[in-house]
Amino acid sequence: LAIGWRIKGLVGIAKAAANVDMKIVSNSEQMSVSSQGTLEAAAAPLSIGIRDGYYDFSNIGLNTEAIRPAGFGAALDLGMSYYLLKDKLVLGAAVRNVGAMKWTTNIYGETSGTPVIIDVKNTDNLGEQFQDMVKFAPKDAAEASALQMLPMSFNLSAKFKPIRLVTLGAAATINKLDGYYSKDIRLGGAFTPFRQFNVAGSYSFGELGNEVGIAASVRLLGINVY
Repeated sequence: LAIGWRIKGLVGIAKAAANVDMKIVSNSEQMSVSSQGTLEAAAAPLSIGIRDGYYDFSNIGLNTEAIRPAGFGAALDLGMSYYLLKDKLVLGAAVRNVGAMKWTTNIYGETSGTPVIIDVKNTDNLGEQFQDMVKFAPKDAAEASALQMLPMSFNLSAKFKPIRLVTLGAAATINKLDGYYSKDIRLGGAFTPFRQFNVAGSYSFGELGNEVGIAASVRLLGINVY
């Protein structure tokens, strides 16, 4: 049995989160659209320009008078491997990024919330109208600190060598972020008839769909070709 761990200290440069809710009331001729949105950012060393009374995200610069971290945190990685059948079978488990960041929010913004009437028969500037409704106007508020859990993952794996030339493997990963979970499962195999040549293939499936992969490597005269 082999066990390993790693403790990490984290320094955050910047973090931003925006949420926008839209209410749409429509009939055959027009739509009434109103938006309620908020912006919160922890970005002490960064400055966001303002144009026409709204934050201009195309104009982001470095505020040299306020260079300091936007957050601090810590995380733990912990893993173990168990060797069986004279090391032909290796079982593994690991958990990564168990920890949190403490961010100091110093930038706030809100959408205007003013209803906009859109003529459904004239959609030439529809995109611009929707963009106007998700612009954030600066809002004065005191700096506030908040603790946020890091996106963590849990991994299970198995590697089996039935014969010297063949390696088979499987791995499952579960990711957690803000209460949401996603999973990814991968199966793979490799054939190595001699050290200078290797062929491998893999198949994965999960929330992001299915993938098939194939790879080969050749090593001759100190040159590796993949």
